[in-house]
Amino acid sequence: MHGNVMEWVQDRYGDSTANPVTDPIGPAAAAHRVFRGGCWSDSAWLVRAAYRHCIGPSDCVGSLGFRCASQDVSQEAERKASRRCLAEGGERSGP
Repeated sequence: MHGNVMEWVQDRYGDSTANPVTDPIGPAAAAHRVFRGGCWSDSAWLVRAAYRHCIGPSDCVGSLGFRCASQDVSQEAERKASRRCLAEGGERSGP
């Protein structure tokens, strides 16, 4: 997916920490959101997931997009969750 559009992510933009952090989400009160990667009109060194920058909530950029993602829940996992819920006194919500 690199190179099509920059990806607008849920992380908030803020100063880096002195200590290494895995998958930082940024400060809770920051207004600016992170975008990462580059787009078709950028230099090659920007077209990588490690490139991050920020954008304000009201800014509009034509080369910025976002990816819709969801977790695939298998039918077996759904059945197990339903049985567990019933065992705990809940109501059945699916097959």
